[in-house]
Amino acid sequence: MTTQRPTGEDYTLLTKEEGILLVNLTTGEEQELQQTATGLSCDCFWASAAADGHCPHIEIATALLEGETSKPELQQADADTYLARIAALDATQAANAESARIQTSRIETWLEVETEKLDRRRAFYLHALHSWLVLQGQRSKRLVNGRIALRKQQPQIEILDEEAVVADTRFQRVVPQQVLPDRRALREHILKTGEEVQGTRVTLPEPKLYYRIAKGA
Repeated sequence: MTTQRPTGEDYTLLTKEEGILLVNLTTGEEQELQQTATGLSCDCFWASAAADGHCPHIEIATALLEGETSKPELQQADADTYLARIAALDATQAANAESARIQTSRIETWLEVETEKLDRRRAFYLHALHSWLVLQGQRSKRLVNGRIALRKQQPQIEILDEEAVVADTRFQRVVPQQVLPDRRALREHILKTGEEVQGTRVTLPEPKLYYRIAKGA
C-alpha cells in the first residue's frame, strides 16, 4: 500500500514493499530508494561515487523517516498532486514510445539502404567469382580466404496460364468455391518426370555461388 509521509515544505515519501520514492514537490524530481539490511541504498550518481554509498537522497529520506511519528491520512489535495504526477509520467512514457517509434523507423530505413548497398557490392564480387570458376571448369575451389562452389538450384516454375494448369486434375487444389493450381503436386511431377505441363514454363537457374569465410580472414 502506498502511503504519504509528512516531509515539510519540499519533499514527500511514497513507500511500498518494493522500496521508497522520494519526491521533490518543488522541482518534480523523483528518486527511487531501496531498503536493505544495512539501510537505504540509492542508484544516483552521488551514491555511486561516494565510498560509503551515501547521497543527499538517502540523507533526506532518512531524516524524514526518523522524524515521522504517524502515517497521516491522504488528503484530496495530495491525491490531486499524485494524479498530476501520474499524468506527467504517462506523458513522458508516451513521448518515449513515440520517440522510440520514430528512431526505430529511421534505423530500419538506414539498415534497408545499407543492406541494399552492401548486397549490390557483394553481387559484383560473386559475379566475378562465378565467372572465374566457370572459366576454370571447376565446380568448387578452396582458396586462402575460404571456399567457393557452384550449387545447382531448384527449377523455377512459373504458371503462365492458370486455367490451363487447373484443367489437368492432377494439379488441382480445391478450396471452397474455387479451384487453384496445386503448386506442390505440380513441382513434384515436373521434377520427377521432366514434363513441361501445359500452362507452365520451367526455368533452370544458373548454379548459385556459395561462399564461406575462413576464420581469421
